[in-house]
Amino acid sequence: IIPPPVPANENAAPIYEEIFSIYEKLKKKYPEEWKYMPVETKTDIKELSSSQKSRLNELVFNDPDFVRMYELLEKAVNMPRCRFDLRYEDGYAMLLPHLAQMRANAKVIALRTILLAEENRYYEALESGMTGLLLGNALENEPTLIYQMLKIACDSFAMRGLAEVISDIPSDSIMVEEYYRLMKEVESKKGKSGLRKGLEGETAWGYDIFRKTLNTKVYHDESFWRDYLNYDKDYLRDRMFWRLYLSYFGRPLVRKDATFYLNQMTKAMELDLTPYYQIKDRITKIVKEMEKGLGKWGHPLSSMILPALGSFHTRQAEIIAKLDGLEIALALKIYKSKNGEYPSSLDILIPEYLPELSKDPFTGQNYIYRKEGEGFIVYSVGKNEKDNGGIYDEKVLKYDDLVWQSSK
Repeated sequence: IIPPPVPANENAAPIYEEIFSIYEKLKKKYPEEWKYMPVETKTDIKELSSSQKSRLNELVFNDPDFVRMYELLEKAVNMPRCRFDLRYEDGYAMLLPHLAQMRANAKVIALRTILLAEENRYYEALESGMTGLLLGNALENEPTLIYQMLKIACDSFAMRGLAEVISDIPSDSIMVEEYYRLMKEVESKKGKSGLRKGLEGETAWGYDIFRKTLNTKVYHDESFWRDYLNYDKDYLRDRMFWRLYLSYFGRPLVRKDATFYLNQMTKAMELDLTPYYQIKDRITKIVKEMEKGLGKWGHPLSSMILPALGSFHTRQAEIIAKLDGLEIALALKIYKSKNGEYPSSLDILIPEYLPELSKDPFTGQNYIYRKEGEGFIVYSVGKNEKDNGGIYDEKVLKYDDLVWQSSK
C-alpha cells in the first residue's frame, strides 16, 4: 500500500513544504486579519466591511509573501507527482505533519478565487479555481482514509471559491475555453475515487495490529496501547479484561475480532464506485451490524480502530454532487454564451454541451434546475433527500441542498 518513490525533479512535496513555512509566517504576521478571513473562518465575504475587504485585497495581491505562496502553489499543482516523506510502516502511529497544512493551502486558494471574483477579474478567478481543483490531486495516491477525506475537503474548498465566480461571471464567449478546461478537470475527478484506496490502506494497517498482537510480545503490554493509540479510557480501565485479551488464552478472541474487522472493511470496499442511492440501505445495515458487534466483550480492537464507515460514502456522494453541479453550471454558461439565454431544461444540453446528464447520487433522479431572472439555479437535494428549494445552510443542518447558481 505504500506509494512508490518519486524522482526529486517530479515531486511537488518539497515545494509544498516551502509553502507551509510561508503560510505559518503569514499567520503570525497578520493575526488580526486571520480572525475574519473567509474560508479560514465561516465568515462570508459579503459580511465583511469595506475596510476588511480592502485589507484582504492588499495582502493577497500585494504582500510579497502572499504573492510568493500563490506562485509556488501554481507550480506545485502542475508537478507530475507528489509524495511526502511519511513513515508508512508505522501504520496507525504514522505522523501526519502536512494534514492541516494541505487543508490550509486549499483555503487560501479559495480565498484568492473569491477576492478575484469580487474584483470582477473573472479570467484570473477561474485560473485560481483550477489551481484549487488541482491541489487535491497531490493526495490521490495516499493510502489512508484521512487523506482521502482531506482530498475531498480540498476539492470542496476549491468549489466554494468557484461558486462565487459562477454566481456573478457574465456568460461571455471569451471565457468558453476556460469553461471547457474546468469541465475537463471536473470530469477527470469524477472518474477517480480515493475511497477504495483509503479503505485498502486502513484495512492493511488494521490487520497488521491484529497480526502483531498475536505474534509480538510488545503488543501484549497494555502501556504500549496507551501510547500507541492514546487510548487510556474504557478498555484500559478494565485491566483484568485487557490482560486476558492480550494473553495466550485471549488469542481466539483476537482472531474473532480480526475476522469481524476484515468483514466490515471488505463490505465497505465492495460499495465503492456504486451510486450512493443504490447502496445507502446497505450502508445503514453495515453500520448497524458494526455497532451491534462492537464492545469490550465482543470486538475490542475493532472498537478502537474501525472508522465511521457510513460517513465516508456520504462524503463521497456529496463531492460527486458538487462536481456534477459545477460541470452542469459550466455547460449552462457555455450554452448561454452561444444562444443568448439559458435553456428551458437540462435535457437541451445533451449531447452538444454535455455527453449525458448525471444523476443526483442521493436520489438517482435528475438534478433540479430552473431559470431565475437572468440567471439559473441547479442543485442536488443533499443527504436529507429533501428538496429545500435550493437552500444550503451549514448552521441549520436541515437545509443541505448542494447548490450552484448564477445571477447572470
